[in-house]
Parts: sequence; structure tokens; C-alpha cells
Amino acid sequence: AAVASALVGGVRQLRVSSLWLDWMNIDDARLRTLTHAARQAGWGVQVKERFPVGVTRLPESWESYEQTFSRNSRRKLRSELKSLQQQGDVKLEVFQSVATADLPKLVRAAMEIELRTWKGAEGTAMACNRLTEKYFQDWAQILNAAGLLRLFFLKLDGQRIAFDLGAVAHGNYVAQKVSFLPEYFRSSPGHVLNGLVNRHFIETGDAHTVDTVGPMNEANRRWSNDSYRCGRVVLAPGSWISNTPGHYLVTLLNARSALQGLAPVANPESTTEEQ
Repeated sequence: AAVASALVGGVRQLRVSSLWLDWMNIDDARLRTLTHAARQAGWGVQVKERFPVGVTRLPESWESYEQTFSRNSRRKLRSELKSLQQQGDVKLEVFQSVATADLPKLVRAAMEIELRTWKGAEGTAMACNRLTEKYFQDWAQILNAAGLLRLFFLKLDGQRIAFDLGAVAHGNYVAQKVSFLPEYFRSSPGHVLNGLVNRHFIETGDAHTVDTVGPMNEANRRWSNDSYRCGRVVLAPGSWISNTPGHYLVTLLNARSALQGLAPVANPESTTEEQ
């Protein structure tokens, strides 16, 4: 609470009419403490939910993890792995703390896989845009230097057919990019890779949770045993008297959400609710 109050005081010094915090975990207790401190200071606050994000909380053993699945799901998982193994030797390739000179080629190998998917056809793959490719190469270098980067490849008879690129911090793995070669779709390489990555983290203890980042869908719902809500927070510093434009904006945003029929996002730190 003391830190949140200090942040509120600091933001007030920025002399901005509104502060937008997008793609936030609106269920995070720290964010709720911040919005509560803002309300206590008389600020305008809007919290808007965008979508739920799947999270996998990993137990201490793979056997315990398997028991969290239904019998049919366990059977399907083993069947998918067996299907790939019937086509060749299946291995999980793990890269972390990579030599600086070697990393660009490895990241590019992941990009080449994504380029061959529908994202490449639509022009949304990392390698389709020079600046986007440079961003992910720089991002990988920075995280790799800090020992946080993780790059997984699923190999079939020596060929890389799927990848999972992300970062580990504070026991949490955030998967930023995942893709697989479409010609192996029937063997579910994405699910096989997910299972092997989760098993890797259980056995190494490097991560205790896996965050899928994007909206909950049929693919990541299968692996998720928890979730949080991703959304946007808009803060209007000061009071109506000192910041009329900011408070008016928050009022309009809340009114628009109400007209759209969105469910209110409750803040347990406060007696009020906002859309």
C-alpha cells in the first residue's frame, strides 16, 4: 500500500490527463492495490477486461500432473506422442544461456518454422517484417544475456518441426511464440511440444507456472488448470477540479462499456465497481 501511494504521488507529477496501462493482469493483487490507492486519492479509474489467459500450475512430479487430466486426455496425450514416434526419433531440444554469436541463427530457425504456417501466408509472422524480426532478435539477446531466455525445439529424426520461445522469471515461464510445421498437423506436434516443455520444467524445477499469454482457446485450455484476466486500466490523476478532461474521459469509457453490456470488473479493494 505504501509503494502504491508513492506511485500515485509520482504519477501526479507527470502532469498527464490520463495514464493507460494496457494488456495488464487485472487480477494481480499489486495492480488492485494501485487502483485502490488511486481511488483513495480521488482519481478516475476504469478497469476493462479483454480476455482470460490460461495458466498451468505445475505439480512436483509428472505423474501428479498426468493425474490432473481426465482418462481420455491422458490417453490422447500418449497417443499423440506415439503417433510422432512412429514417424521417427522424437527429441526435445532446449536452449538457454546460448553463446551470443549462435543465438541469431537459432531464433531465425524458429522464425523459419513460423514463416511456413498460416501466419507466413497472412504476412503476420515474425520474419515477414524487418522491424518485427529485429525486435525479437534484440529481445532474445537481452533475455539470453540475463539467463532468462528459453528456446525449445521439437525434433523429428533431427528435423525441427515445432518451437516454443519464451522467458523464465520468478518461477514463471511466459511463452511468447509457439508454432509448428503444418504438414505435421495430424500428429499434434504443438500438443506434444507443450507436454514435453511442461515435463522439462517439472523435472528441472526452473518454472512452477506456465503462462500462455494469449486469449484462452481450445489449444491452451487443454493444458491450463488456472487462469487470470487480461485487460486495460485507465487512470485519471487528480480530482474533477484539477483534471476535468481525464475524469470526463474515464466517465465516457465507463459509459461506453455499460452500453456494450460488458460485465463489471469488481475490485475487492473498493466498494465500487467499474466496467
